[in-house]
Amino acid sequence: MLFSVIINVRNGEKYIKEALDSALNLNTCFDCRDSEIFEVIVVENGSSDRTGQICDSYEARDKRVRVIHKGAIGTYSAKQVGIRAAKGDWIIALDADDILAPDMLKVLYPWTIAADRNGCEADVIFYDTADLDDRERILFSYPFEPKKVYRGDEKRAFYDVLCVGDSLNAMWTKCIRREMAYLGEEHLFLCFGEDLYQTVQYLDRARGIIYLKETLYYYRRTGESISFTFSDFYLDSQKVVWEMVDKISGGWNNPDYVKKITERKALTCSIVIARLIYSDLSISRKIVKYRNITTDPFYCRHYKNDLPAWAPEESVHIHSLQIRDDHFIAVTKAVVIYNIKMHVKKILKAVRR
Repeated sequence: MLFSVIINVRNGEKYIKEALDSALNLNTCFDCRDSEIFEVIVVENGSSDRTGQICDSYEARDKRVRVIHKGAIGTYSAKQVGIRAAKGDWIIALDADDILAPDMLKVLYPWTIAADRNGCEADVIFYDTADLDDRERILFSYPFEPKKVYRGDEKRAFYDVLCVGDSLNAMWTKCIRREMAYLGEEHLFLCFGEDLYQTVQYLDRARGIIYLKETLYYYRRTGESISFTFSDFYLDSQKVVWEMVDKISGGWNNPDYVKKITERKALTCSIVIARLIYSDLSISRKIVKYRNITTDPFYCRHYKNDLPAWAPEESVHIHSLQIRDDHFIAVTKAVVIYNIKMHVKKILKAVRR
């Protein structure tokens, strides 16, 4: 079998049908050496809605679908479980609220064949992704030469992009050779930053990397409000991720990478505070959690560092509060203002009813 499309999903009943349909309707009308071109593996991890039943119904009527039910094992573990179960030579990741371009396999197929011939030895194939609601809008602009196989020191072009920003992070930006895609560590509970954790290892291990200037994936912007559900796992997950990035990038021998990664760690610290401020927790709980975060060694080491030049405006604002001498007062004020605003909104909403 050539391709395995891996979908990990939790409480995704709203969009999972659309994602599955996009995978099952992929164009397979091309000359292929293999009678079984692709499969779809769904790793359902601890849903409390109808996601599990929906996935099971697809499995029951289409032999190309396999569903693996797991508890709340974390996003990284779910992806690795799916990769381990895969039969395809190449892995394609699909988020449960996104869709694949109909001709994805038709475009990828000749390059997967080329990767096994002529000394090409490519293990990762990147491609363009676009906004689902505006399909002419490409999400990321890459500096890579299309169709070129980057090997050895040439892979630094990808290291450069990875260290500077997050455009290469997502698993859905790439097709990966199965033998390399499985990293193990299924016990590792990562729910945030897990794609970077995997991608930095893939780039380092890959014998060759190809970039195709073809839009093969459509990403859904959910339009959710700024409110977050705060998770204590966020910072813990990020610490594991950045430890792996430090370990791998340290072997790339470029001092500029250290500077760029340090800036991104500062951004992580700003994001965790933003997630706390704009969460649905009470004021008192937010204050307690903020005190705890500010004693974390990772946070203490990095929160005052400069942010990346591309940091979002909201992160820049939060960072300005964090680095103040009276940061506790500044953050507390932001918490109180936000909670009051949310309370007023709830009252107005109830009145309108």
